[in-house]
Amino acid sequence: MSEDELSKELIARSRVIAKGRKIRELNRLLQEYGGKPSVWTKKSSPPVGIGGEIYEYH
Repeated sequence: MSEDELSKELIARSRVIAKGRKIRELNRLLQEYGGKPSVWTKKSSPPVGIGGEIYEYH
């Protein structure tokens, strides 16, 4: 599986863990990247095994 295919699969299988004002770092994200709070979504990937360790991308 290529990195591009892996990335698309991770995005498709990700789950929402916080939205808008419930994101702890929202103020920093708004200052750095802009946008409206209601548009921001924090997601978590499914568990991924890398080098014998399990990770989740946020």
